[in-house]
Amino acid sequence: MRVDLGGWFPDPDGAPGALRWWDGAAWTEHTTTAGSAGSLGPPVTSHRRSRPGGRPRTASPNRRRNMLLGLAIVGVVLLIGGSVAAGLALRGPTRDVLGGPGGLGLPQQSSAPPLSTRCQGTQPDLPGPPSHGGPPPTGSRIVDANAHISYAAQGPPFIPWTLGTWGGTGSLGEKFTTGQYFVTQAETPQGAPYLATVLSGTVPATIGDDPHPNIECAAQVIADDMRASYYPQPNQRTPVSARSLTVSGRPAYLLVFHLGFDEPGYTAKGELVSVCVVDVPGNKAAALYVSIPDTHKQYDGLATSLAASLRVQ
Repeated sequence: MRVDLGGWFPDPDGAPGALRWWDGAAWTEHTTTAGSAGSLGPPVTSHRRSRPGGRPRTASPNRRRNMLLGLAIVGVVLLIGGSVAAGLALRGPTRDVLGGPGGLGLPQQSSAPPLSTRCQGTQPDLPGPPSHGGPPPTGSRIVDANAHISYAAQGPPFIPWTLGTWGGTGSLGEKFTTGQYFVTQAETPQGAPYLATVLSGTVPATIGDDPHPNIECAAQVIADDMRASYYPQPNQRTPVSARSLTVSGRPAYLLVFHLGFDEPGYTAKGELVSVCVVDVPGNKAAALYVSIPDTHKQYDGLATSLAASLRVQ
C-alpha cells in the first residue's frame, strides 16, 4: 500500500532503529528513535512569519475611523437579524407545499452517502440475533472503537498503526484509523514508504436509521474504490475468493483478490488484498482491509484468517 500521509518511518539514511519524519511529500530533518516514536506526534514546527522590521504597524486615523464605521454597520445588521429570528421563533416553523420545513416550496436534497447511492435498489441484509460466534477469542486483539469491531493482533514485524487517519481521497468518505503495519520498501519513486497493512475503519453507509445497503454490494463498491484511489494505475484485479460471513450475528462479506501493477521503482509488482465489510449498528459500515505486497507472501494467510477472528463490539 502506498502512503500519502505523514508519519515516523525507518530513516533511509540512518542507523538501525533510527526514524525520520515523512510529511506526506518529502523526508524532513526531524529524527528520533524507534523506542520513542510510538508516543510522539508530528514534530513541532513554527508556521509564524514575522514582518520585516520587527515593529507592529499602527493603524492610521482614517483607517481607525473606517474600522469604527464598519463595526457600527455590523452591529445594526446583527440587531435586525436577531429581531427577525426572534419573530420567526415566535411564529413557529413554516411548512412548504410538500409538507416539509422551510416554506420555500423547494424539494429537499438527499444527503445519502455515495455507498448507499451506488447500492440503491439492492436488498438489505437483515441482522440475526446477537452472537459471540463461539468461544471467546484468545490472544492479543486490536479493538476499533469507531468501527465497533475487534480482531486478532499480529506480532513482529507488524507494529501499531500510529500514522493518523488513512483514506479520504477515495469517493466514499472512508476513514481507516486503527490497525498495524510494517514498511516493505522505505523509498519509492514518490518518496513515500510502501507498507504491508492491517487496517480497520468506517465507511458512511446510510442516513439515520435507514437499512444498510446489501453487504455484498457494499464490499464490491468499497473494493473497487480502493483499487482506483490508492494503487498505481493501471492495475489488474484477479479475483481469489468471495463469500458471505456472519460476524457476531451481523451480516458480513469477504472479498480477496490480487492486484497486479508494474510501476518502475516499486519492488513489489502487486499485492494480495482482502476487504471484509461488516454491517455494524449505526449509520456506517465497518471495513477490515488487509494488503500484503508480493515481496512478503509469507503473510498472505492473513487475508482470510483475520476475517475469521472478527467480532462486533
